[in-house]
Amino acid sequence: MIGSCVGLYFRSPWTVVLLGAALAHIGNRLDVLAEPIDVDAPDYGRPRRAPAAEREAEPARRALESHVAALFAALTHAGGELLPRQVRLFRHFFSHDLGYSESDLEFVRRALKEALAAPLPLDEAAAHCVEALGETERLLLFDSLVDVALSDGQLSAVERSVLERLAPLLQLDPRDVANVFLVNEGDPLEKAYRLLGVAPGTPTPEVKRAWRRMAALHHPDKVAHLGAAAVAAAEARFRELQAAWDEVLRARAG
Repeated sequence: MIGSCVGLYFRSPWTVVLLGAALAHIGNRLDVLAEPIDVDAPDYGRPRRAPAAEREAEPARRALESHVAALFAALTHAGGELLPRQVRLFRHFFSHDLGYSESDLEFVRRALKEALAAPLPLDEAAAHCVEALGETERLLLFDSLVDVALSDGQLSAVERSVLERLAPLLQLDPRDVANVFLVNEGDPLEKAYRLLGVAPGTPTPEVKRAWRRMAALHHPDKVAHLGAAAVAAAEARFRELQAAWDEVLRARAG
């Protein structure tokens, strides 16, 4: 209507057409803006990661995989032979401690294969891990490396030397490193007592109190605010404490 009037004023039929189309478009836009927003819709307010951001993250992930693989490769070379359990421990670190999906583990497998063929320098690999991983994740990594070294049932002098060199490179607290060695080495029952912080001759009620105190201290709920990596570390330690208590009970029942 308005377009027609303006067109007659300017005595041009094209003005009628163009103004009519323009006003119709504006009316449609206003109708869309007036529609109510369903805040309960699944996608409303949900952040979406742009494909470009995902592509930018890929080089960092691939670099981390290569440098962690270099540390695992250094230990397997020190041990002499790559064992299936060592490969599983390598994959477990990425899947359990870093939250890698099953599809991501294909890149992890390739990284280990390449590192075994041509490992990176230990200093360089450790420096990259310090930059890319938090303290809890680096301690979990070191614990996994000790497990790799013990896969054949014993820790050789060469493997211990690699681990002792690696610990300061990963900027780990010496007390945490000593505890990792204590927990992983020796007789299972001795390890259980050490983990619970009691002597083998401690009465059972006191051992139970020690177990409950340690379990409460390392309960995953206490570190939930620190993120997934901290929760994973707490869950792992919580399971170790439960296994230690079970080991003591089995030994004393027999």
